Amino acid sequence: YNIHHGEGMDKKMDVERIGKLILQVNPEVAGLQEVDSMVRRSGQIDILKLLAEQTGMHPTFGYSILYDGGKYGNGILTREKPRSVKKIALPGEKEARTALIVELDRYVVVNTHLSLNHEERIESAKMINKAVRDFHKPVFLMGDLNATPGSEPMEIFKKEWKILSDPGIYTSPSVEPKVTLDYILGYTSNGRSFKTTQKKVIEEKIASDHRPLFVDVRIK
Repeated sequence: YNIHHGEGMDKKMDVERIGKLILQVNPEVAGLQEVDSMVRRSGQIDILKLLAEQTGMHPTFGYSILYDGGKYGNGILTREKPRSVKKIALPGEKEARTALIVELDRYVVVNTHLSLNHEERIESAKMINKAVRDFHKPVFLMGDLNATPGSEPMEIFKKEWKILSDPGIYTSPSVEPKVTLDYILGYTSNGRSFKTTQKKVIEEKIASDHRPLFVDVRIK
């Protein structure tokens, strides 16, 4: 879920409604992009910490840039305490980009927000593919990939991943979605397979400028 630093389409800063949405969905893992930590524009609050307190989940923050007195980047909330955490730098000339990798007991989660630049997205896809090749556990990738389903970056991902969310349902902009930029993928190149029992784009129009994705997955 790209949470737009907690600011909704009504111009209101409201982190609590993001937390309420997470509680309603009740996921094992929530991957969040555009997360502020102690940034002036969002009132110098630690958004991920507040969401962790509200949901009772474990927070893992990986900032991409220093911004407006604080930090800005990606966050992962997990029911289970992570076994290990890693952050890798991705191409981003105008704005630095990163991927946050959290290893849990039974699987691994990668959360990212890719560049607006096409060539940087292509290179980022290759780097993420390389970064997960040594994992023998199931691996999931979630994030705002800033790429449409048939684009070259997604074709690079599709060689090693299966798209688990429904790319046919648009995710952005939230009020009247016209394009799919947000995805959840499962890594298949290590021999793992996945069965989705539910996949949906949640019809939340106001809390952010993107709509959140939810996928219920069974690991074979």
